[in-house]
Amino acid sequence: MSPLRRALLWLLALQLIRPLVTALLRLAGLSLWLELMLQELLLWALPVLFLKRWQRPALRQKALLLAAIPAGGALQCLLAALISLWESLVPMGSAALPLPQSAGEWSLAILALGLVPAIAEESFFRGVLQPAARERMGSRPALALSTALFAAMHGSLSGLPAHLCVGFLCALCMERTGSLALCVVLHASYNLTALA
Repeated sequence: MSPLRRALLWLLALQLIRPLVTALLRLAGLSLWLELMLQELLLWALPVLFLKRWQRPALRQKALLLAAIPAGGALQCLLAALISLWESLVPMGSAALPLPQSAGEWSLAILALGLVPAIAEESFFRGVLQPAARERMGSRPALALSTALFAAMHGSLSGLPAHLCVGFLCALCMERTGSLALCVVLHASYNLTALA
């Protein structure tokens, strides 16, 4: 079985078992933040261990990592306006998470909403799926597939424009630099700015 087919089958399976994983984590009685963190780890990071042929790409430009931090924050600010416009054109309800109430909850929220999803999702979509698609289909189709599936995986119509933009920029970063770390930093910075 080709790496692309294996990655796509894993993606389908993960989407099918996602409600079960969510229900089991809720039954465990964990805090919302731990539940979200474990869900990301189980659904996206764990499969990477089975799918990824690990290679450590040399990070050629450390300045790119530093530039990705403000770029992710700026992207969040720009996309917030786009999402407001999108939601005014296509009315929909979006579920808001409660604000953390203590320093401990803020720490868990930062991990659960900012860092863990960035690491887990980028490892799967840019570290496994995109290279497998590139090998089979070429660069541009791989970029488009990685972007589209990343946005679809979030399952949020209200967040669709943002997920498409973030997915595309991370896929483009991976294509141009080969640095998964750059994708993770950009994604994490975007997520953390949204949390702030």
